Amino acid sequence: MIKANCETKDAEVIINGRQITARLNFYPKDQLVAMRRFFHLAEKLNSEFVDNWQQRRLNYTEFSEVMIASHLGMGIAKSIKGGGNTFDLYDPVEKERIELKASWKPEGSPVSMRSRGHSWEISEKWDRLLYVDCSDALGYGSKIYEIPNNVLDESHVSNGENFKSCRLRGKERIMINLQQVVDKNLLKPIDVCRLP
Repeated sequence: MIKANCETKDAEVIINGRQITARLNFYPKDQLVAMRRFFHLAEKLNSEFVDNWQQRRLNYTEFSEVMIASHLGMGIAKSIKGGGNTFDLYDPVEKERIELKASWKPEGSPVSMRSRGHSWEISEKWDRLLYVDCSDALGYGSKIYEIPNNVLDESHVSNGENFKSCRLRGKERIMINLQQVVDKNLLKPIDVCRLP
Protein backbone atom coordinates (compact mmCIF):
# COMPACT_ATOMS: atom_id res chain seq x y z
CA MET A 1 0.00 0.00 0.00
CA ILE A 2 1.19 3.51 -0.81
CA LYS A 3 0.95 5.89 2.14
CA ALA A 4 0.68 9.59 1.35
CA ASN A 5 2.80 11.89 3.46
CA CYS A 6 0.87 15.12 3.42
CA GLU A 7 1.37 18.09 5.72
CA THR A 8 -1.50 20.55 5.99
CA LYS A 9 -0.68 24.19 6.73
CA ASP A 10 -2.66 27.41 6.81
CA ALA A 11 -1.22 30.33 4.88
CA GLU A 12 -2.27 33.94 4.54
CA VAL A 13 -2.91 34.68 0.86
CA ILE A 14 -3.62 38.04 -0.75
CA ILE A 15 -6.66 37.88 -3.07
CA ASN A 16 -7.90 41.11 -4.65
CA GLY A 17 -6.11 43.17 -2.00
CA ARG A 18 -7.60 41.19 0.90
CA GLN A 19 -5.73 38.83 3.19
CA ILE A 20 -7.45 35.43 3.19
CA THR A 21 -6.58 32.19 5.01
CA ALA A 22 -6.01 29.23 2.72
CA ARG A 23 -5.54 25.65 3.87
CA LEU A 24 -2.75 24.03 1.84
CA ASN A 25 -1.53 20.45 1.50
CA PHE A 26 2.22 19.99 1.03
CA TYR A 27 3.69 16.72 -0.27
CA PRO A 28 7.40 15.90 0.13
CA LYS A 29 9.57 15.01 -2.87
CA ASP A 30 9.54 11.33 -1.92
CA GLN A 31 5.92 11.23 -3.10
CA LEU A 32 7.26 11.31 -6.66
CA VAL A 33 8.26 7.64 -6.25
CA ALA A 34 4.67 6.82 -5.24
CA MET A 35 3.37 8.88 -8.19
CA ARG A 36 5.46 6.81 -10.63
CA ARG A 37 3.91 3.61 -9.23
CA PHE A 38 0.41 5.11 -9.37
CA PHE A 39 0.73 6.33 -12.98
CA HIS A 40 2.28 3.02 -14.05
CA LEU A 41 -0.66 1.07 -12.57
CA ALA A 42 -3.20 3.47 -14.07
CA GLU A 43 -1.60 3.11 -17.51
CA LYS A 44 -1.67 -0.66 -17.10
CA LEU A 45 -5.41 -0.53 -16.33
CA ASN A 46 -5.98 1.69 -19.34
CA SER A 47 -4.04 -0.54 -21.73
CA GLU A 48 -5.34 -3.86 -20.44
CA PHE A 49 -8.99 -2.96 -19.93
CA VAL A 50 -10.23 0.47 -20.91
CA ASP A 51 -8.59 0.66 -24.36
CA ASN A 52 -10.01 -2.78 -25.26
CA TRP A 53 -13.47 -1.67 -24.18
CA GLN A 54 -13.05 1.38 -26.44
CA GLN A 55 -14.11 3.70 -23.66
CA ARG A 56 -12.66 6.98 -22.47
CA ARG A 57 -9.37 6.35 -20.65
CA LEU A 58 -9.12 6.76 -16.88
CA ASN A 59 -8.45 10.40 -16.16
CA TYR A 60 -5.80 11.18 -13.58
CA THR A 61 -5.24 14.83 -14.34
CA GLU A 62 -6.10 15.76 -10.74
CA PHE A 63 -3.10 13.74 -9.57
CA SER A 64 -0.82 15.96 -11.64
CA GLU A 65 -1.38 18.55 -8.89
CA VAL A 66 0.25 16.25 -6.32
CA MET A 67 3.12 15.51 -8.71
CA ILE A 68 3.84 19.16 -9.56
CA ALA A 69 3.28 20.45 -6.00
CA SER A 70 5.71 17.83 -4.70
CA HIS A 71 8.25 18.65 -7.43
CA LEU A 72 8.07 22.44 -6.99
CA GLY A 73 7.56 22.57 -3.20
CA MET A 74 4.15 24.27 -3.52
CA GLY A 75 0.98 23.70 -1.52
CA ILE A 76 -2.28 22.46 -3.01
CA ALA A 77 -5.18 24.75 -2.09
CA LYS A 78 -7.72 22.63 -0.23
CA SER A 79 -9.94 25.39 1.13
CA ILE A 80 -9.98 29.17 0.92
CA LYS A 81 -11.91 30.96 3.66
CA GLY A 82 -13.98 33.78 2.18
CA GLY A 83 -11.73 34.16 -0.84
CA GLY A 84 -14.48 34.22 -3.43
CA ASN A 85 -12.30 32.36 -5.93
CA THR A 86 -10.08 29.34 -6.19
CA PHE A 87 -6.60 28.51 -7.36
CA ASP A 88 -4.82 25.19 -7.55
CA LEU A 89 -1.37 25.71 -6.02
CA TYR A 90 0.29 28.28 -3.81
CA ASP A 91 3.98 29.16 -3.98
CA PRO A 92 4.96 29.99 -0.37
CA VAL A 93 8.32 31.47 -1.43
CA GLU A 94 7.08 33.84 -4.15
CA LYS A 95 3.67 34.21 -2.46
CA GLU A 96 1.87 33.52 -5.74
CA ARG A 97 -1.41 31.81 -6.60
CA ILE A 98 -0.92 29.24 -9.35
CA GLU A 99 -3.53 27.94 -11.76
CA LEU A 100 -2.42 24.49 -12.94
CA LYS A 101 -3.69 22.76 -16.07
CA ALA A 102 -2.41 19.46 -17.44
CA SER A 103 -2.88 17.10 -20.35
CA TRP A 104 -1.81 13.48 -20.74
CA LYS A 105 -2.06 13.49 -24.55
CA PRO A 106 0.87 14.64 -26.75
CA GLU A 107 -1.52 16.82 -28.81
CA GLY A 108 -3.01 18.28 -25.64
CA SER A 109 -6.67 18.31 -24.77
CA PRO A 110 -9.14 21.09 -24.09
CA VAL A 111 -9.18 22.39 -20.54
CA SER A 112 -11.98 24.39 -19.00
CA MET A 113 -11.78 27.75 -17.28
CA ARG A 114 -15.00 28.76 -15.59
CA SER A 115 -16.62 31.91 -14.27
CA ARG A 116 -20.01 32.64 -12.80
CA GLY A 117 -21.22 34.39 -15.91
CA HIS A 118 -19.60 37.76 -15.24
CA SER A 119 -16.60 39.59 -16.61
CA TRP A 120 -13.32 38.85 -14.82
CA GLU A 121 -9.69 39.83 -14.79
CA ILE A 122 -6.94 37.22 -14.75
CA SER A 123 -5.43 38.83 -11.63
CA GLU A 124 -8.66 37.96 -9.76
CA LYS A 125 -8.04 34.23 -10.35
CA TRP A 126 -4.27 33.62 -10.36
CA ASP A 127 -0.81 35.15 -10.42
CA ARG A 128 0.69 32.56 -12.77
CA LEU A 129 -0.72 29.94 -15.13
CA LEU A 130 1.27 26.72 -15.42
CA TYR A 131 0.53 24.09 -18.05
CA VAL A 132 2.00 20.59 -17.72
CA ASP A 133 2.47 18.23 -20.65
CA CYS A 134 2.29 14.85 -18.88
CA SER A 135 2.25 12.79 -22.11
CA ASP A 136 5.69 11.31 -21.31
CA ALA A 137 5.47 11.36 -17.48
CA LEU A 138 6.80 7.80 -17.19
CA GLY A 139 9.57 8.37 -19.75
CA TYR A 140 11.41 11.66 -20.25
CA GLY A 141 9.24 13.48 -17.72
CA SER A 142 6.43 16.04 -17.54
CA LYS A 143 7.26 19.38 -19.15
CA ILE A 144 6.13 22.43 -17.18
CA TYR A 145 5.33 25.62 -19.10
CA GLU A 146 4.41 29.07 -17.84
CA ILE A 147 1.84 30.69 -20.10
CA PRO A 148 2.04 34.49 -19.86
CA ASN A 149 -1.34 36.15 -19.32
CA ASN A 150 -1.03 38.27 -22.49
CA VAL A 151 -0.32 35.14 -24.57
CA LEU A 152 -3.36 33.40 -23.07
CA ASP A 153 -5.57 36.45 -23.66
CA GLU A 154 -4.67 36.59 -27.36
CA SER A 155 -5.12 32.85 -27.92
CA HIS A 156 -7.91 31.68 -30.21
CA VAL A 157 -10.74 29.94 -28.37
CA SER A 158 -13.69 29.48 -30.74
CA ASN A 159 -15.78 31.18 -33.41
CA GLY A 160 -13.10 33.77 -34.08
CA GLU A 161 -12.96 34.83 -30.43
CA ASN A 162 -9.88 35.01 -28.28
CA PHE A 163 -9.64 34.15 -24.59
CA LYS A 164 -9.78 37.81 -23.51
CA SER A 165 -13.04 38.55 -25.33
CA CYS A 166 -14.66 35.44 -23.81
CA ARG A 167 -13.66 36.28 -20.23
CA LEU A 168 -14.59 39.97 -20.55
CA ARG A 169 -18.08 39.14 -21.79
CA GLY A 170 -18.48 36.66 -18.92
CA LYS A 171 -18.64 33.40 -20.87
CA GLU A 172 -19.25 30.81 -18.15
CA ARG A 173 -17.02 28.09 -19.57
CA ILE A 174 -14.03 28.73 -21.80
CA MET A 175 -12.45 25.67 -23.43
CA ILE A 176 -8.86 25.98 -24.64
CA ASN A 177 -6.12 23.55 -25.66
CA LEU A 178 -3.03 24.89 -23.88
CA GLN A 179 -0.68 22.55 -25.78
CA GLN A 180 -1.71 24.39 -28.94
CA VAL A 181 -0.99 27.71 -27.20
CA VAL A 182 2.48 26.40 -26.23
CA ASP A 183 3.19 25.16 -29.77
CA LYS A 184 1.90 28.26 -31.58
CA ASN A 185 3.87 30.63 -29.34
CA LEU A 186 7.03 28.48 -29.29
CA LEU A 187 7.05 28.46 -25.49
CA LYS A 188 9.87 26.50 -23.85
CA PRO A 189 9.50 24.44 -20.66
CA ILE A 190 10.55 26.22 -17.48
CA ASP A 191 11.16 22.86 -15.77
CA VAL A 192 10.73 19.11 -16.22
CA CYS A 193 9.35 16.86 -13.48
CA ARG A 194 11.05 13.48 -13.71
CA LEU A 195 9.63 10.67 -11.62
CA PRO A 196 12.35 8.63 -9.87
